[in-house]
Amino acid sequence: MAHITEEQIRKYYRHELEQADEIALLHHVAQCEYCAGKLAAGLPESQVLSVPRGLRTEILEQADRIPGRRQRQREYYRYCTRVALGMCMALGLMVSVNFMDNSAWQRVASWKNAVTELSTQRERTASSDEAARKQQYEKEQSKRLQEQKEKQRKYLEQRKQERTEPDSRRGAEKWFDQFK
Repeated sequence: MAHITEEQIRKYYRHELEQADEIALLHHVAQCEYCAGKLAAGLPESQVLSVPRGLRTEILEQADRIPGRRQRQREYYRYCTRVALGMCMALGLMVSVNFMDNSAWQRVASWKNAVTELSTQRERTASSDEAARKQQYEKEQSKRLQEQKEKQRKYLEQRKQERTEPDSRRGAEKWFDQFK
C-alpha cells in the first residue's frame, strides 16, 4: 500500500471512512513509521490532551517534600527516644511504689485479716448453732421413740389380757351362736 494521504487522515478523524478502509489504514500505519508520524501529526488539537500550566512546578514541590534518608533517620531516632523515655518512666513508677510508705498496703492487709477473722467466727457460731439444733433434734427423737415403745407395751399388755380372759371369748361365742 502507498503512503496515506491528507484526505484519508481527515476522513479517519471525522469517522467518515468505511470499516474495511479504516482497517487497511490502521494495518499500514502499524507497519510504516512515516505514515504513523503523519497520522499523529494530523491529530486535531481538540483530541490532544494538554498539560495544566502549573503541573511541572507542583510536581517538583511535592518531590521536595518527600523525606530524605537523613530525615527518616531523625524520625526513627525520635521514636526510639520516646519509647525509651516511656519505659524509663514506667520502671521509675514501679520502683517508687516499692519505696513509698506502705501504710495503705498494711491497711488492706489488716482489713483482709479482719474479714477472715469474722468469717471464722461466723463459721464457729454457725457450727455451734448447728450442733445445738442437732442435739435438740436427737432429744426429740429419743422422746418420741420412748413414747412409741410405751404405747406398744400397753397395747401388747391389753391384747394379752384379752386372750387370757375367758369371758371375752365366751361372749364372742354367744354372739356368734345367735346367728346360727
